[in-house]
Amino acid sequence: MLSRSKTPCSWFVVLLIAIVLSSSEGCGGRGNERVDVYPVSGTVMFERVPAAGVVLQLIPEDGSIAAKENLKPGGVTDERGHYDVMTYATGDGAPAGSYKLILFWPPEMDADPMAELTNNTGRGKAKTPPMIPDGPPDRFAGKYFDAKKTEWSVNVAEQEVNEIPTIQL
Repeated sequence: MLSRSKTPCSWFVVLLIAIVLSSSEGCGGRGNERVDVYPVSGTVMFERVPAAGVVLQLIPEDGSIAAKENLKPGGVTDERGHYDVMTYATGDGAPAGSYKLILFWPPEMDADPMAELTNNTGRGKAKTPPMIPDGPPDRFAGKYFDAKKTEWSVNVAEQEVNEIPTIQL
């Protein structure tokens, strides 16, 4: 019998980070110049427990340098629910400016990713994890994935520390 992993399937998180990075690498009109970034970090809690594996993204407000350069910084929470935002490299931060914050929480997976989508016996109906409309499985069922509806705004300042208040879900 397979035991259930305490963290989301690593391939899924890697895929999501790659998507975030691909939206920022090679975009914009600055050539090889990078926009200055400033450290940004925070914590996500779900039902008063650290939420590991939550993928978050900062969506730049119109007119910001990040929007002009098509940068979408993001991060993934660790087992303590802590995250450090990245734009170009792990934990480097985000450009100064205003953002909307969106969240996505992929399902936990067994060692065999396909076992999670069945009843683990190979018989019966497959379980269907909550989905983002027209998108991937999300334990939040897309509730925090719409930048137009999000309740979280983030302002990144040109300073050494930008701590986002704890997000309590």
